[in-house]
Amino acid sequence: MLIVRYDAARLKVPGILARAFRVTLPAGALTYWEKALGVVDPVEPSNIQVLPADTMDPETASALVRGIVQASFRDYGNHY
Repeated sequence: MLIVRYDAARLKVPGILARAFRVTLPAGALTYWEKALGVVDPVEPSNIQVLPADTMDPETASALVRGIVQASFRDYGNHY
């Protein structure tokens, strides 16, 4: 069994995999986005303070990471 993920621009890959002697399960599509960026003036300094996680107690660092992960994947449907 092969579980594969490949760039959709590689049009020959599905045909090659179809001739394989294994069951092939597509694991999703890779999509790339591209946008030209312009030059802008620097952002004014903010009051945000960035600290390495090892300067915090483990419970605080863990809670921050959990919150970021939950917010990042809130509406994400697992494709596996």
